[in-house]
Amino acid sequence: MKICLIAAVSPDLVIGRGGGLPWHYPEDMRHFMRTTMGHACLMGRRTYESLPRRPLPGRANLVLTRRTDYSAVEGMRPFPDLESALEHCRLAGRRRVFVCGGASVYTEALPLAHEMILTHVPDRVEGETRFPEWPAREWTVTEEREEGRLRFVSYRRG
Repeated sequence: MKICLIAAVSPDLVIGRGGGLPWHYPEDMRHFMRTTMGHACLMGRRTYESLPRRPLPGRANLVLTRRTDYSAVEGMRPFPDLESALEHCRLAGRRRVFVCGGASVYTEALPLAHEMILTHVPDRVEGETRFPEWPAREWTVTEEREEGRLRFVSYRRG
């Protein structure tokens, strides 16, 4: 099973501000939807609760939460930790799982990740939530394209 981190990042690796995205690019939203459709999307509770539409349609929504009373809704399943969510994906025969945030989930999943798909946003913005820095020598760019002001880059470990 491949673990893929997917995020939109500023030049300073900002990914969030005030519990939401600090920008709005419809082309990034379309890219995220096309890329993740039909796959498992794993995210922290706060990221899940920040989604404008929950659960994400057409995808298995796996939500990490320490809340033991967090109740599942159709299309969403809570997990107490990353390992149990990934094990669920393995047992379900998932070929790919997308890690969709937030910062602590990205940090925990980065050492396990096989791929990253990052939208590089040109905006320099203030924000308290950041994508973790990654060792560039461990990653190779496999695909890159521009659309408008955005740069979509796929990375593979190794």
